[in-house]
Amino acid sequence: MDWALQIYYVLPDAKNGLQNLYNQKAAGWYDKGYFEPTTIENYPAVFNSGTDLRPQGTCDLSVGVNNEMIMSVTVHGQVGRDNCKATGNAASAAIRTIKAAGR
Repeated sequence: MDWALQIYYVLPDAKNGLQNLYNQKAAGWYDKGYFEPTTIENYPAVFNSGTDLRPQGTCDLSVGVNNEMIMSVTVHGQVGRDNCKATGNAASAAIRTIKAAGR
């Protein structure tokens, strides 16, 4: 299988950024999936999905880039590989690239 990468920005209707995901967790949204807080390039982030497809090679990550917006990153990779590490690396590279363009 080839690798697939998706990166996109989300502005939740409530405009409360990553807090929206924590609210969903409190409501049980991730009970059959995963919700693992982390940081990416000093930004708060969460590996998260309502369904755990990591064993099938898919990992999802949400990064709070500001108080209203989330950068979502998904890697569809090879089964048995650490695709969450690849997802974190992709998010880090995207953030570094965006910061470099603003200089």
